Amino acid sequence: MENILADTPGYDSTFYRTSAGAELDLILRKGRSVLAFEFKSASIPRVSKGFWSALDNINPDEVHVVAPVNEPYPLKGEVRSLLFR
Repeated sequence: MENILADTPGYDSTFYRTSAGAELDLILRKGRSVLAFEFKSASIPRVSKGFWSALDNINPDEVHVVAPVNEPYPLKGEVRSLLFR
């Protein structure tokens, strides 16, 4: 998360969580641009129903699931996994 924050100067950072359980670990906003990130420790990242609900609520421009995967790959639609080591 710290590396992403360092690489996105000028973005406001926050997280997203509702009482119904929808959540995203990191939301970055700059003007009308919204980036969403979910962080997973598993090499086969799985996201919850609340993750998809949160995406529907905030409608980000980009969505990434950051996990220790060998290569980035699409999870569903435009949602992609990202490599971290």
